[in-house]
Amino acid sequence: MKYPMEAIRLQIYYRRFPSKENVGLITESLSNDSLDLVTIAFNNPEMICYQYRLLKKFITDSFVYTVADNSTDAKSRSEIRAYCTKQGLPYIALPPSPYGSPYYSKSHGAALNYVYRNYIQPRSASFFGLLDHDIFPICPISPRFYLKDQPYYGMLQVCELPKIPGGRLLYLWPGLAFFDSVYTQGKLLNFLPDFGGDTGSGSFFSLYKPLLCDEQKETVFHFADEERIPLWEGDDFQNDMYAYIGKDWLHFVNASDWRNAADYNKKSARMKEMLEDLLQK
Repeated sequence: MKYPMEAIRLQIYYRRFPSKENVGLITESLSNDSLDLVTIAFNNPEMICYQYRLLKKFITDSFVYTVADNSTDAKSRSEIRAYCTKQGLPYIALPPSPYGSPYYSKSHGAALNYVYRNYIQPRSASFFGLLDHDIFPICPISPRFYLKDQPYYGMLQVCELPKIPGGRLLYLWPGLAFFDSVYTQGKLLNFLPDFGGDTGSGSFFSLYKPLLCDEQKETVFHFADEERIPLWEGDDFQNDMYAYIGKDWLHFVNASDWRNAADYNKKSARMKEMLEDLLQK
C-alpha cells in the first residue's frame, strides 16, 4: 500500500494530460487488428532513431510507433520531440516524474501507467506492445504471432516470495511486453513495482496470477528467454554485457547510462556498430 502523499502525487501526475508539448496524438478508438507499439524514451535520442528504423525494417505487422518521453535532460527532450515531428510519429511529453533518483523503477512504472491510462487504453488497439528505448528487433517479427494462442508475451520474471500466494511473484518485464487487449480490457493494470518485485509487478494479481498460478489450467504459455553476452571481461550486467531476448531482440542495457557505468562510452560505440550492421543486414 502506498503512503497517502505518494498516492496523491501519482493521481496528480496521471491527470496532467494532455500536454501542449505532445505531437500528433490520436486518442480515439482504432480499427480492428490494430497494433500500438509504445516506447519510453530516456535521455538518449539516438536510441529512438535506431529503434524506429529497425522496427520499420523488421516488424512485419502494420503498427503505430509512439514515443513517450520520460527524459530528464532538456536537450534530449528537444531532440527526441524534433525527431518525432520530422518522422510524423506520435510524441507524448511525459510530465516530470513523481519519482526522482534513485527510484528509476518507480519512475518507469509511473510513466507506463500514465501512457496506458491516457493513451493506450482510450485508443483500444487490438494489440499493444511496451518497449524500452534500447531494445531492437534483429530479424522479421510478428507481434500478432506472439499472441496467437496466449494473451501476453515477453520475458517472464519469477521471484520466489513466501508472502505471495503460491510463493512465486510472476510478471512480464515491461521493456519488451506484448498484450492482447481483449484480455486486458476491464482489468486494473499497474506497472509500478509492488509485492517485492520490479517494474511491472503491480499487475500480478490482475494479469498474471489468474492464468499462470492456476494449477487446474493445462494451457502452456511460451515466453522469451534472455541470453546475456559479455563484451569483455567483467560481470556487471549494466556495464559489461548486452543481451538477446527470445532470439528475436537485442537489448543494449543501460543505454541512458543511468548507472554511470565505467565503460559506458566504449560499450555505446560497440552497440552502435551492431545496430548499424543490423540496418545493413
